[in-house]
Amino acid sequence: MNGKLLIGVLAVLTALGITHELGSRTGMQTAIVQSEAQFRISIFHGLYLSAQKGDITNLQNNLGIFLLGEVRAYEYRFGELNGTNRFVERFREAKQIAYQVERQLIPLSSVLTNVPHSPDVKIELQREKP
Repeated sequence: MNGKLLIGVLAVLTALGITHELGSRTGMQTAIVQSEAQFRISIFHGLYLSAQKGDITNLQNNLGIFLLGEVRAYEYRFGELNGTNRFVERFREAKQIAYQVERQLIPLSSVLTNVPHSPDVKIELQREKP
């Protein structure tokens, strides 16, 4: 009798653990989706305001950076595209724009003047105490 009770308790605890794990993963996924949605809303709000003001340069710069990030993320996740469909053509054009945007970026190493240019350097940032 005690063996059956122990097995039943272990089965219930295992089920609760699995349910908790799945629930926490769903919660994390919801938080990620919410964060991404907030990011997109912020970006599109800024782009809308730039367009409303007629600031085409700011609009183009922000869209270029956003496009660069999306192209690099797509390549990282899905790899190179092959084929002849409409998206492949758009992606090639977007990739060219992303390349132009990337060429215009200032390297971080040129902004940081006191950092040695070595791949094995470890940089640690610390908050100053008030």
